Amino acid sequence: MICPTCRTANTADDVYCRECGGSLTPTAAGFGAEPWARNQTPRPSGEAPFISNPTIFMNTPQSGTRRATSGGFIPPAAPRASRGGNWLPILLSAVALGVLAALGYLLLRGKPAAEGPTPDHYGIFIQREGAMPELRRRDYRNGLDARAALLGEDGLPRAEAKPVLLLYAEPEDIPLADLKLVRVDSVEPNGSMRVWDYQISPVDGRPGMKRLRVADGLPEGKFAFAVFDGPLEEGQHRFWPFQVEKGAEQPGEPQVATVPTKPKAAPAQAPMARSVSPPPPVVTAPPPGGARAAFCTENNVVLRGAPGLNAPKIGRLSRGQRLWVIEYSPNYDTWRGFTANWAYVQPDNSPTRGWVFTKFVGY
Repeated sequence: MICPTCRTANTADDVYCRECGGSLTPTAAGFGAEPWARNQTPRPSGEAPFISNPTIFMNTPQSGTRRATSGGFIPPAAPRASRGGNWLPILLSAVALGVLAALGYLLLRGKPAAEGPTPDHYGIFIQREGAMPELRRRDYRNGLDARAALLGEDGLPRAEAKPVLLLYAEPEDIPLADLKLVRVDSVEPNGSMRVWDYQISPVDGRPGMKRLRVADGLPEGKFAFAVFDGPLEEGQHRFWPFQVEKGAEQPGEPQVATVPTKPKAAPAQAPMARSVSPPPPVVTAPPPGGARAAFCTENNVVLRGAPGLNAPKIGRLSRGQRLWVIEYSPNYDTWRGFTANWAYVQPDNSPTRGWVFTKFVGY
């Protein structure tokens, strides 16, 4: 037994060193009761101790057990990361799921939802829950006459301060580029008027239908969507009026638009040799009692003597021609994949009455 203190060889039965009296079975911290060296050859007394192949047992901080090595002391390995270090992949996965959920919510929130019923015939309508009032079209040759007539008319459709309307028409019949939202009482003799901006968006699944929104709101008063065709005093002007009874608290700011006016005739420089009779006034036939104003949407439309595709032809209509709808037929026909009934109409300034397929009738 080699003394761990003075390196003196002792017998295996010795408990204390013969040379220094030290304990031959030291117990260092973490080493237990095992001797720190083995495979030693005893030496005669007085000779230096010789360790042929020492095997050192160490406690490793990783596992708390001993491991063996040869040739000297091996430093402990760097401690491994604890299981708590696996939180990073979990955190990244949670963040990715959160981002995907947020994107899905934004996409769903941005998707337009159904916003009430839609019309089944051409025109401009106020969209709201339940009833869907239609803005009845008025035609005027003089914009100032239109102003006076509409301001004096009661019973116009009522709209909210921030109305949503549906426009269902062919682009050439109601061109959005020329459609103005006008305050009726702002139309002036010089052609100026106040107009409000509105937003336009398509209606999913309904070609030819647009949704018109007045997001900034309107003040109280009478308004009209209007198309001015020609000079203010002498043109073909169309109005779709409505009324706002309770205006927005902070309505949008209007812009000023101008419609051309008829140029005034220059004063005569000299008396004319002979007088020229003025052109005859345009006479519009009065509408039949209870008839509804409409117009033809296509060219070369057949006017028939009865409500049917095989009925005799009695005339033809052209695009934009004004009609008076007297009644509708109960029977339906299908023509080129389109199913509709028939309208009994009288063209403006004509005594002829006949039936026309309602696919070609606009309001």
